[in-house]
Amino acid sequence: MALNSSTGESILKFAPAMNRLLGRQVMHSVNTGGGLYAKAQAVVTTTTAQSMTFKALRGYGDDYFNGWYAVGQECTNIAELEANRVTDYTSRTGIFSFGDDWSGNPAKNDVLRIISPEAMAAGSTGRWIRGTLDATPLLLTNMDLWSTTGPVVITGLFGIVTTTAVEAQATTTKITFDPDDGGSDVDLCATVDATGAATGKIIRLTGDVSDAAIISLDVAEAFGYNLRRGGLILSQAGDIKVIYGAQDSDGQINWYIRYESINSSILTPA
Repeated sequence: MALNSSTGESILKFAPAMNRLLGRQVMHSVNTGGGLYAKAQAVVTTTTAQSMTFKALRGYGDDYFNGWYAVGQECTNIAELEANRVTDYTSRTGIFSFGDDWSGNPAKNDVLRIISPEAMAAGSTGRWIRGTLDATPLLLTNMDLWSTTGPVVITGLFGIVTTTAVEAQATTTKITFDPDDGGSDVDLCATVDATGAATGKIIRLTGDVSDAAIISLDVAEAFGYNLRRGGLILSQAGDIKVIYGAQDSDGQINWYIRYESINSSILTPA
């Protein structure tokens, strides 16, 4: 495939720029200025973490890709843009092991992008990232939406009531931050009553943690006032969570975030 003039992304059978960087040719790769695509040829699942084999990425030296990220691109069970950190790489076999379980089992011929930490931070900064979706669709459940590896500035955060309206029973909603150091959760907003919220409504944060989240149908207003005070600073690694007052309420809310990285910290769906 030729160069995409709108994005500047070249999709090639061989990636010349990346080949020069790594010193060899990589089959089924995509040169996007810091990442590779490769098809998973085999998958191994263990009880504590999951690993997959990329035959096209053998031979770079043991542990070469440790600390890099695999990001879902075209997968059967893994969510698009879901990311997982590589904890071990075996050069001879091309086996990548990961620190966390994937949301679904990897499958043969899944396509993932393998990205360095620096490229991951640069590439994700400034764009909207959807939070992890509820494992039980159409039922609101307290859950981790995103994880961050270190300090970041949140420049936007909102939820959209999608295909199913929130049930007409008491359903308070708020966003919190759970720091990895074991400290108490920190509210990023006060609770808002989302009882009976119709599809299309937007739930947004103001940037003042003492303010309740705001529910509106006005898309322009949501973007104009979302975190209007300039952003929320998270000073350490942790998880950003949604808390619903009535977890058995019907409804579907998809959450989105935008951030700026500090010291190459990375924020990904949890």
